[in-house]
Amino acid sequence: MASVSDISEPLTNDVNDVISKEQRRDTGAIYEHQHDTGAIYEHQHVTGAIYEQLRDASTIYRQRRERVRRVCAQRYANATFGGKNYNYLTHTYADDAHSFAYCAIPKVASTSWKRILLAVRAAAASPRDDVIVTAARLDRMSGVNVHRRAMAAGLLHRLSALDARTRAHIMRRYRKLIFVRHPFTRLLSAYRDKLDHDGDVGDFEKHRRAVAANAGRTVGNDRRVTFREFLQYLVDSEPRLFNEHWALFAHLCSPCIADYDFIGKYENMEKESGDFLAAAGIDDDVKLSGKYSFSSPQNGSTAAQLKRYYGALPRELVAKVYETYLPDFLMFGYKVPEFLR
Repeated sequence: MASVSDISEPLTNDVNDVISKEQRRDTGAIYEHQHDTGAIYEHQHVTGAIYEQLRDASTIYRQRRERVRRVCAQRYANATFGGKNYNYLTHTYADDAHSFAYCAIPKVASTSWKRILLAVRAAAASPRDDVIVTAARLDRMSGVNVHRRAMAAGLLHRLSALDARTRAHIMRRYRKLIFVRHPFTRLLSAYRDKLDHDGDVGDFEKHRRAVAANAGRTVGNDRRVTFREFLQYLVDSEPRLFNEHWALFAHLCSPCIADYDFIGKYENMEKESGDFLAAAGIDDDVKLSGKYSFSSPQNGSTAAQLKRYYGALPRELVAKVYETYLPDFLMFGYKVPEFLR
């Protein structure tokens, strides 16, 4: 089978050229048009994230699913997705009590969602039938490594730990859920959280050294690497070998295989977190408040950060990053920010 890199079109060094090529493609898989349905209105913010306002919210979720199916069928029908050490089986968590499966993408509120889902599952296992997941209950889990706890407690099942028959049953019968985020803002978040400081964050020291080595130097006393060096390292590397915090959604969650029932967007987290809980069938079991209340990103601060970090980059490098993450842009309807075009 062809790899993603085999079937992605080579892009030129100019971002405008990249965008115009995609716009000329007459497949219907890349852009949604308001006049076709009258149901959708897309406003392109400076961040490049698509914000949708609908008379009927269910319509946009259906259109998101249809977009993924179209792109998969028309662009990636023969592609093989999945990283060297991860795929949708390693990142999908199933809750048998509520019959849903959630694919967790790092840097898209995955830790918060795992904590909530783990608390919901623990409440469901309680002998009482009136246990509600509140901020106080989540506070008691704040120091818990939810990534390990979810597995150790046996409350959520990772698909990779199950037999093939059980996995097939879950993928066929359970509601499958995913949250995504604009690839550029996610990369910036991963860089700032894991690499843009002098602390030792788990095994990310080796990534700092790899980024610096790719730039032809060693890590200095401050142990920092620049954002430009990080992105250059990514475009010079094999995407299947990426760390999960900057791996493609396509490799982590295999949308072409999983066919997700609910696709939420981080950019509209405040509203869609409630829709997510409802889609999972647990909205009556969760009462979020305080620091556990999801809020949508502040457009002004997000745009300022993007301009600060991406605005200084060579357009050639931005185009290569776009090409590297092309499946995620196309499948989930994201665009290059206007200030970079």
